[in-house]
Amino acid sequence: MKAKSFLTVPVMLLAALALTFTAPGAAHGQAADTAVSIAGKLTGPSGVAKLGVSVRGTAEHLSGTGGSAHVTLASPATFTFTGSIDDSVVTLHGQVAHAAFEFLVGTPVTLTANAATRRIEMSFGPVPNGPLAGETLTFSGTGKVSLADPRVGALRLRPA
Repeated sequence: MKAKSFLTVPVMLLAALALTFTAPGAAHGQAADTAVSIAGKLTGPSGVAKLGVSVRGTAEHLSGTGGSAHVTLASPATFTFTGSIDDSVVTLHGQVAHAAFEFLVGTPVTLTANAATRRIEMSFGPVPNGPLAGETLTFSGTGKVSLADPRVGALRLRPA
């Protein structure tokens, strides 16, 4: 019989607590807080863009910001987002807040990210003015999509 580490019981108790953890307020009809992080490399009609998004809130009411750096055109942009989570799919809607190409500012942005498949799709458009006026650009790829309770997100349990 293999001897158990003196940490086995405390680690098992901690794991049980983490699995049964109820967010404050959840028992009183309030929704739990969720932190969503999305990062990936997406390809579109104009080349490759790196994406980073961070939103937080309840599954029904997320809000936050994101940014992208177009690798091919060396043009950064930032976004504001609101959205929701349905199972493992995050859907965000927003607009371009700042961009190297100023005609993109105000362009609607829709982002869909699936935590289960790691698939990310983002569309810009229709672009309101400039040389791309009226066009919608779609970028897609894979990356990291994480959904976590920010109060316990740093907790990492390893078997003894």
